[in-house]
Amino acid sequence: MSKIDDTWEEFLAENPTRSELHGILRKINEYSEFAARALLERNPTNECLVEIIKGVKSLREEAWNMLLEKGPSNEDLRYIIEDVKPLREEAGKKLLEKGPSNEDLRYIIEYVKPLRSEAGKKLLEQDPDKWDLRYIIDHVKSLREESGRKLLEQNPSNEDLRYIIEYVEPLRSGAWNILLEKGPSNEDLMDIMKYTEPLRVEAGKMLLEKGPSNDDLTQIIVHVEPLREVAGNMLLEQNPDNYSLLYIIWYVDPLREEVGRKILEQNPSNDDLTQIIVHVEPLRNEAWEMFNKQKPSNNEAWEMLNKQKPSNEDLEYIIYHVEPLRVEAGKKLLEQDPGMLSLFCIIKHVEPLREEAWGKLLEQNPSNGDLERIIEYVEPLRAEAQKVLDKIKRRDSLLEEILNS
Repeated sequence: MSKIDDTWEEFLAENPTRSELHGILRKINEYSEFAARALLERNPTNECLVEIIKGVKSLREEAWNMLLEKGPSNEDLRYIIEDVKPLREEAGKKLLEKGPSNEDLRYIIEYVKPLRSEAGKKLLEQDPDKWDLRYIIDHVKSLREESGRKLLEQNPSNEDLRYIIEYVEPLRSGAWNILLEKGPSNEDLMDIMKYTEPLRVEAGKMLLEKGPSNDDLTQIIVHVEPLREVAGNMLLEQNPDNYSLLYIIWYVDPLREEVGRKILEQNPSNDDLTQIIVHVEPLRNEAWEMFNKQKPSNNEAWEMLNKQKPSNEDLEYIIYHVEPLRVEAGKKLLEQDPGMLSLFCIIKHVEPLREEAWGKLLEQNPSNGDLERIIEYVEPLRAEAQKVLDKIKRRDSLLEEILNS
């Protein structure tokens, strides 16, 4: 016997109480299965059986069958539905048979997908409150319209109406009109603008008329493309901090350079400067010089740049102009499905990655022009590129001869 077996046999001989065994079971360690077996032999309570079902897989079926014989409470079944995925559907069916409360039905709707529709229909029959109806709208697509209609009959709050507008398309127009009559808050309009594409522009326009905050304006910039420039200009008039200005950098192309210059004048952080380096080409050199004056380490500089999810073009710029970060940028570029120009950039400027990039270039069937560029500018690969080019030219010559014979 192992030491664990010996220890357990010695402990068991001391006739531990059910409470002590339950405590060991809950620890979920190497003794939990021993404790579970001992409990199963001692007329376990429903609470003990539920703990065994949740925590001891090897005894789950035995404990579940024993629980069914004893008669599980609704609470027992809810615990199993929430925590024991293999038994969810069976426990959900048992709960449906037991005269479930609205709370029970919400558990089934949330966790037991095959029973959602049945539980949703039952909940609709049980005098559901607004919370219940929104739960059905959230989770049971087939019952959304019926639930939305019931919700409209219950003097819906603005938040209730937002649920209907977002999820219940047949009732969207009516709920939107009710919301307009009640007077939507900035939060209401923001929510609709984010999640309800057909009303996005209208909600954004209304938000612009209501004295929007800087946060309101940044969200208009993110979500409402036709209003981006208007919102960007309004944001510029509201003395925004650099972080708010970055939203213009990210989304409003006509204002990027103006905003980039404004950020450069406002004590930019390294992170602000990396955004300008990545997104505002006319200001890259100026931002990079300022970035270097703040003396970030190479690792810090790369981490900041990498967070911005740079495009292939951004990475090529870093390789061409930022020597300390060339290898990191080259590695990232190789992961991003690089084309011929990107591969040539690595081959020419990132010596440690040259062979890998050369191999990828050959896999893409380079043109004669691609190979001639390597021959002209990359001396270490000149002979190899010339061999490949000669082979292609010979093949083309043979093909022409065959076609013209």
